[in-house]
Amino acid sequence: QIVDHLRTFSFIDDIVIWNNNSSINLSQHVKGRDITIIQSPSNMGTYGRFLCTSHARNACVYTQDDDCLAQDIIKLYESFVSDPTKLCHGFNETCFANQRQFEHGTAYSALLGWGAFFQKEWIDVFKKYKDEYGTDTLLLSKADHIFSILLNSKHTTLLTNIEYLPGVSGAEATWIHPNHQEKVIKAKSRALELLGISYKETSSISIKDA
Repeated sequence: QIVDHLRTFSFIDDIVIWNNNSSINLSQHVKGRDITIIQSPSNMGTYGRFLCTSHARNACVYTQDDDCLAQDIIKLYESFVSDPTKLCHGFNETCFANQRQFEHGTAYSALLGWGAFFQKEWIDVFKKYKDEYGTDTLLLSKADHIFSILLNSKHTTLLTNIEYLPGVSGAEATWIHPNHQEKVIKAKSRALELLGISYKETSSISIKDA
């Protein structure tokens, strides 16, 4: 369903799927032109979306989660094209209304699962984190926050229309885990510390996927 949706956009000509579930052979379910399926031997969490970029043939990358349809891809794309120096990502209504909790001085955290465009070369910022902490479990589960903060810039954030698919609240969804928010704070704190910025919690609001 997601692949069919992506194929309706002329500017998307290369689809790479990172499969974190080693028990499922996606090639039996998803077939067709311009599709590359990367079968990960272990669950790399949200960091898988960034590992995916090494297999992408274009310099500009679009990414999203597997449990939604982003209905405003064109809006995100056009905004990114107008300023390709900034990460452009979508927020649902709740996150968009509470953007202050994503502001941290000169750095801003973002969620890429609802649709995001960025330059493939930007993933080099992960080196700063991995040099200090390695590829640890926090990086695997909270890669979006770490990546977006280490870019150390104001992102283009758009209110977007999200259609949620089955699985959005399933056991594999990281946001429903009891220690989810604690990990988010720890990931943000580490990334900000690497930039020389102190973490200050600006909101106690619990937001899905945030």
